[in-house]
Amino acid sequence: SISLTFKLINPYHQPVPISNLVFHGVFQTQKQQITADIPLKINLKKTDILQALKTYKVSCKFKIPNDLEPTSSTFRIGLGFEGTVVKINF
Repeated sequence: SISLTFKLINPYHQPVPISNLVFHGVFQTQKQQITADIPLKINLKKTDILQALKTYKVSCKFKIPNDLEPTSSTFRIGLGFEGTVVKINF
């Protein structure tokens, strides 16, 4: 499995409960065609609350799907389809 650490920022002026958020990892081609969408289990508890305008260090683990084409895949973490695209090699 792969371990990642990333920053999560609550840009709102109100607290946001983690229980309201769903984290996904998306593998995609260079043309942004989604080839796999996997749920991510993060190290924050469902009872945690993201305080307004704060930044959090978040960790997650996941496995690369067996049927994924390794030729030109990128990966991004997001809530919905927002997130930074990262080139992956496997």
